[in-house]
Amino acid sequence: MDIGQRHFEKGKALYRMKRYKEAIDELLNSLTYYPNHESTLDGIIEIYVKLGDYENALLFADKLFELNPTNSRVFYIKSFIAHRHNKYDEAETFIKEAIKLAPNRTENWGTYASICISLNRIEEALNYAEQGLSINPEDRECLVRKMLALGHLKSLKEAQEVETILLSLYPNDAYIHYSIGWMNLISKQAENAEASFRQSLSINPSYINSEKGLAKVTDLKTELKEQKNKDIVVGCLILSVLFLSVLWLIKWMFF
Repeated sequence: MDIGQRHFEKGKALYRMKRYKEAIDELLNSLTYYPNHESTLDGIIEIYVKLGDYENALLFADKLFELNPTNSRVFYIKSFIAHRHNKYDEAETFIKEAIKLAPNRTENWGTYASICISLNRIEEALNYAEQGLSINPEDRECLVRKMLALGHLKSLKEAQEVETILLSLYPNDAYIHYSIGWMNLISKQAENAEASFRQSLSINPSYINSEKGLAKVTDLKTELKEQKNKDIVVGCLILSVLFLSVLWLIKWMFF
C-alpha cells in the first residue's frame, strides 16, 4: 500500500469514528497523491457537509463535476446545500438531475421528499419517499420523510406505524428520535414530542436541533393552553346564550 492509499484508508477509518476534522486532513493528504480519485473527493465533500462548511463542500463538488459530469453525488450535494439555504427551486432542479443520473439511489428520493415538505407539497413528498422505500424499505431518510408527510396529512396512526419501524431499525439514533419529536409537534402531541426530543439529547447531548425542538414544545404548550382557554370562554358563552334562550322561551310560554 503506497502513501496516498494509506492516507485514504486512515481517513475512512477516522470518518467511521466520527473524527471528521482528522479524517479530512488524511483525505486531503491522499488527494495530493491522487488528485483525480473520485472516492476521495466524495469523502471530502461528505465531511465538509457534516462540518457545515458548505463553501468548501461546493468547491470540491465542482472539482468532482469537472472530473465526472455524470456523477449524481455532485447534484445531490448541491441540492442538499441549496435546500439548507432555503433555495428550494435550485434544490429541486439539482435533485431532479441527480435522480435522472441515479434513479436507484434512495438518498435522492429522500432529499426530493424533504424539499417537497418544505414547499408544502405533502402528497408529492409521500410519493417520493415511497419510491425510495421501494428500492430500500429500510432507508432511514425515506422512512423519516414518509413519517413526517403522514403527520402533515393528519394520518397519525400510519405515521406511528412508521415510527415503530424506525425505532426498531435505529433505536439509538439521536436524529431518529428528533424526527419523531418533530412528527409529534406537527400532530400537536406536546408531551410525546418533548419525550422524543429528550431521548434524542440523552443519546447525543450536543444535538442542537433537539434543543430547538424543546423550545418549540414550550411554544406548542402555550398555544394549546391558550386554545383551551378560548374554548372554555366560547363554551361559557354558548351556555349563557342557551340559558337566556330557555328563560325567554319559558317567559313566552307562561307569561
